[in-house]
Amino acid sequence: MKYTLHGFNQQKACELDLGLDELAILRWFIDFRDTDRMEHREIDGKVYYWVVYNKVLEDLPILKCNVRSVGNKFKNLEKAGILMHKTFKKGGTFSYYGVGEAYTLLIAGVDIFHGSQKIDEGVVKKLTNGSQKIDEGVVKKLTNKDSSIIDSSIKDYSIIDKNNKQYSDDVELNDVILSFMKFRKEIKKPMNDHTVGLMIKKLENMDPSVKNQIEILNQSMVNGWQGIFPLKENDSKPKEKGRLDWIDDIR
Repeated sequence: MKYTLHGFNQQKACELDLGLDELAILRWFIDFRDTDRMEHREIDGKVYYWVVYNKVLEDLPILKCNVRSVGNKFKNLEKAGILMHKTFKKGGTFSYYGVGEAYTLLIAGVDIFHGSQKIDEGVVKKLTNGSQKIDEGVVKKLTNKDSSIIDSSIKDYSIIDKNNKQYSDDVELNDVILSFMKFRKEIKKPMNDHTVGLMIKKLENMDPSVKNQIEILNQSMVNGWQGIFPLKENDSKPKEKGRLDWIDDIR
């Protein structure tokens, strides 16, 4: 058995029921985190980093999967204790991930230095504590023959197009929200973060079912409506415009 894959202990990965896709995504996360260009928040002394599933697919097309699948693979990493997850809701729903305690199992004993040196226990603790940095001299020594080289083309989240934002933890609903935003832009009625947040609240009040919220948005796009309305069978036209019915009234 090959000892490491993507710089992680393959045997431990198997024991944690992690596959190649999870390891590739974890490598992406660790490499991106180490660029210091990910938006992050500190909670209870631990650092969490904003992850946009669409960006994972953009950077890792080799995964050949959809956004929902990427979200499920992050959940697998969370379930294994490799990553920690926090959700923040403000103008949308955003997923943040931090390195979990079980991460050390994947890197313990892995030869990441030139020569035969093994990673020091103190360095492991620093690697798993996002609030600390590894000494610059140590960083220069770090190498990983199995890991990918950090891609300089990886973009800072601060310059990601707003259509790549994550407004819901449900990946299917998030995709439809993004599609609705694109639709609104095409009909010259673009939405900003504020109006999207108001629309999401309206959706939740209109129908608590995520499945129905998706159908409500699809209903508007299919019929060319710039507003959102409750699902109605055999009703192809919205009722007379009113402030409670048209989200675009809110600027």
